[in-house]
Amino acid sequence: MKKRTLHRQPRQKEQKNETDWYFIGGKWITAEERQAKISRLEADISRIEEKLRVFEHALKMSAVLTQLAKTGDELFVKTLHLITLEMVSALNSIAEEQPEIILPISRRQIAWPAFISRKRALKASNAKLMEALQLGEGGPYSKRQWQLSARSTQAAVGLFETARLHKKEWDLPPLTEKNKRAWFEASWKYMLKEGIVPEETPSLAQLGKSAIGKRSISRGMSDQTEGMRRDDVRAEIKRQLWNAFDRLIAGGEK
Repeated sequence: MKKRTLHRQPRQKEQKNETDWYFIGGKWITAEERQAKISRLEADISRIEEKLRVFEHALKMSAVLTQLAKTGDELFVKTLHLITLEMVSALNSIAEEQPEIILPISRRQIAWPAFISRKRALKASNAKLMEALQLGEGGPYSKRQWQLSARSTQAAVGLFETARLHKKEWDLPPLTEKNKRAWFEASWKYMLKEGIVPEETPSLAQLGKSAIGKRSISRGMSDQTEGMRRDDVRAEIKRQLWNAFDRLIAGGEK
């Protein structure tokens, strides 16, 4: 019968001093190698912490400057304007010089920071920039006609982003053109569960007005009761939100 072979600490040949060994990641390494690995990890952690500090500081300073500008102080308004100019210019310079850095972000966006102007040259420049950024071409949003200013579209965006946030928790399938209705229904049910009453929410109630006064023919009734009226308004809101969601969402991200 063969003896079972066990992991053993490697023998040190031609060395007088004993060396500590560690079995890490499926192989034996020396104490020096282990310490080098620890040092690299510590350096990585330090770099990540520094990035987070810069990120948090930038957000904090941006928020502070914005609040000061809102007081009407001319210096802070001009400063906010100047910094915005510099940041937008810097971002779009990177887009032109190193598009591979920006494309993974811009392809998933429906809007992008740029300068507006009445000058035709700048309008043409922005159009060229959008093409270079491949704006929205890799994201879930469609190229169909929809208006972000419309109440139904704004609500549809909220429903979609809620579903995207809870995708794993709700066990939603990867988004496609065919199953986007499941995403909509999951987010609609979550909204109701959270206590949001569509027909009592000002921004949504407007969408259901067309259902008021309609006859509930499907129920065989000539007039609406209060309960029927509420149900009809909610059904109309949901119908309009789904239509907006359907126009807005094309499918999965690319």
